[in-house]
Amino acid sequence: MPEWKQQDLMKSWKAHQILPFYLLYGAEQYPLEQFLKELTGTLVAPSFAEFNLQRFDETATRNDVQTAYEALPMMAEYKCVLLRNFPVGSLGKTDAEALFSMMADPNPSTVLVFYYTDTEFSPKKAQEKALVKAVSKQGAVVQFATQDAAALAKNLGAYAKGQHVAFPADAAALLVERCGASYQELLSETQKLIAYTGEGGTITKEAVIALTSQSFQNSAFDLCNALVFGRAAQAFVLLGHLYDQRVEPMMILGALASAFGDLYRAKAGQAARIPQAQIVSDFHYGRASFRITKYGRNLSSYSIERIRFCIQVLMETNRRMLTGQADDRLALEEAISRMLSFGRAVS
Repeated sequence: MPEWKQQDLMKSWKAHQILPFYLLYGAEQYPLEQFLKELTGTLVAPSFAEFNLQRFDETATRNDVQTAYEALPMMAEYKCVLLRNFPVGSLGKTDAEALFSMMADPNPSTVLVFYYTDTEFSPKKAQEKALVKAVSKQGAVVQFATQDAAALAKNLGAYAKGQHVAFPADAAALLVERCGASYQELLSETQKLIAYTGEGGTITKEAVIALTSQSFQNSAFDLCNALVFGRAAQAFVLLGHLYDQRVEPMMILGALASAFGDLYRAKAGQAARIPQAQIVSDFHYGRASFRITKYGRNLSSYSIERIRFCIQVLMETNRRMLTGQADDRLALEEAISRMLSFGRAVS
């Protein structure tokens, strides 16, 4: 059976289909955790949770898992065994064979859930691939991947509607643009907007701007934009905002390097008459395609010479920070001053 989508999982759950195995992973941890709460809350009564809900972390052995899996539930139809970041890739051959043999003959009274908070989990690695195969034969393998901007905005609108507040598509899209692609963070911001707006009201774009803070990544993009156009006052105001958020200088430098890298690819592609869609594909941006396409028609306003100069400054500053040649904050501010000194950009 191929990997399930999140909507497939929820459709199965709403149809009261309880599977013997689940394998859950991906960058978007909030919906993953919400599903786990729903699963355990439905199958395990609080009064018997001590017996029927067993949790293990990455220190668990194959013997720990098998002992828990084969034990019968106490005064209930099901028990749940949750394995967080189970190190299947570290199992020896004998333990791996024993685990997969056990899973080939499911215990009808136990639901076994592998879930990974480590986003480095890859279903393409040998042992992980074997686990995916074992689970998918009779269970569900689900990747909780970051959604694209349109899907996020739609989901936020649906959530607000459930709270009896209208969240128009353009306002929801603005929230996603400002606050990034983490559904958990977006949901938190949406709840704040709902509380402000009140039941029966409509969340406006003005409210989104007034009540929400831009994500660190978006602030870094705005800072990149100010630097490439030589807007000194704006650049240092944005830097101050990042300091206020207690973002470390090295993280700011890294975000700037990433933003300038995206801008350089977009600008160089334009110069070579390469469509932005091809750049997105060639550099494997996937759902992060907005990092290239957001420049749109304004791309001609950027100077590729200035972009190159700024990237060079960022590289030199990174070396200074890593070797301890200067205080990180001072080095970052000197770098910004150097980038601004290049002069205003030309088309």
